[in-house]
Amino acid sequence: MEDILQPKLLCQDIAETPQFWIDEEGDVVPKHSVYYLIPEDHVDLEELAEYLNGPEARAWLEANCQMAANGFYRLQTTVMEDLPVPERFGEVIQDTLI
Repeated sequence: MEDILQPKLLCQDIAETPQFWIDEEGDVVPKHSVYYLIPEDHVDLEELAEYLNGPEARAWLEANCQMAANGFYRLQTTVMEDLPVPERFGEVIQDTLI
């Protein structure tokens, strides 16, 4: 519970478009259909969200995510762990994308 109750990024596991939201207060408790990402302290949430919602990450996710019914994308942990991130975020970020 300690991990969940802190600032984090959120995304739906099944979505029409891969999209990430910032939970700045850390008061959102994700349930079954929401993933959360908690970056290391040195990573700015807004900068990471901007990258993840940007064209490069979106194109990669759309190319690598499984398709669910009606053309929706499934953002699974195994795919998210392989998502390339800019070097400025460091390798630690990929280990944290869960």
